[in-house]
Amino acid sequence: MFARYALATDSIPAADAAVKFGPSDPEAHRARATVFNRLQQPDEAAQSLERATALRYRDDYLWIELGITREELGDTEGALAALDQAVRWAPYYAHTHWQRGNLLLRMGQANDAFTELRTAAAANPRYAPNLIDLAWGISRNDLETTKALLNIKNDDERLALLRYLAKKGKGKEVHDEVHLLNDPRAVEYVNELAELLF
Repeated sequence: MFARYALATDSIPAADAAVKFGPSDPEAHRARATVFNRLQQPDEAAQSLERATALRYRDDYLWIELGITREELGDTEGALAALDQAVRWAPYYAHTHWQRGNLLLRMGQANDAFTELRTAAAANPRYAPNLIDLAWGISRNDLETTKALLNIKNDDERLALLRYLAKKGKGKEVHDEVHLLNDPRAVEYVNELAELLF
């Protein structure tokens, strides 16, 4: 009850009461952390999240929240350690790899970042458009660098890139790349890509 009230009102006293009455409840600590994050007090939020992860150490979402909060404090190594735990406890879920990959990207570790981001997109294809967009931006619109970052291995991945390029109006790049499709339906794809370009 105190935790719900704290979240609804951003009340620190209510969040403190939730922890007082439920010191072994990770959700009470999480609620307290949420309130402190909303009030832009990440130091207190991190302490509450550290307690929550100690109480429920296999919760990948708690580790992600801790990682985000630590990064906000400027502790990128601590953030990476938290996201490592998120991946450890949820290795087959896309969101853990996506969060870790984005942190690595912000840390300037593009190769490691794209390994994680590709893993996320393989686990959940909804991440694929964002992955392509990131690669295109990081490469500064260079097709070869984009392809290297994406590590394209099959027609499905190549077609996703071609669709992205066509939507961006990159006719030359589409033309240069479309002949690499091996799929017998390539003619249909060419027509689709032409429509996207126009």
